[in-house]
Amino acid sequence: MADQIRQQQEAFAKVATAIARAKEAEQDAITVEKRGQANAAEAKWKQEVVKAQQVTEAEMRKRVAELDAEAAAATKRKLILEGEGEAAKRLLVMQADGALERKLATYERVQGVWAGAFKEFKGSIVPQIMMTPGVAGAGGNAALDFMGLMGMKAARDLSLDLSTTAGPKR
Repeated sequence: MADQIRQQQEAFAKVATAIARAKEAEQDAITVEKRGQANAAEAKWKQEVVKAQQVTEAEMRKRVAELDAEAAAATKRKLILEGEGEAAKRLLVMQADGALERKLATYERVQGVWAGAFKEFKGSIVPQIMMTPGVAGAGGNAALDFMGLMGMKAARDLSLDLSTTAGPKR
């Protein structure tokens, strides 16, 4: 009987141990599952952090690009306004003096070109023989007549009035 009790006690101990091991294995399975869920959640949140950083950086680059575009547009408007102002200023100056400065500069260039060409002329300026007096002009000097005509032509082309209004009238 003592053997029987001891066998029963051993059997109960084995059953209790088996139950304890089963519960321990069950608990280990639950622990592994929960640990896996925790690892997955941690990995997901790490990805969310990376995503949030990248989104923030992209938004920052976008905002910088928008500000650069606004600055470029403001610079363009500034340059256009400056150009329009300069053009208006030049127009007013030209209207005020009738573009006299430009006309005189052109007149000087024209006179310089033909005078330079005339200076290089190697032929005879004064005719050697005059058959009919007074044909070339009142004074009979073709060169002076030519210079006068070129001056008048340039003045007419430039709409210049070289006469002065001040002084005594004759």
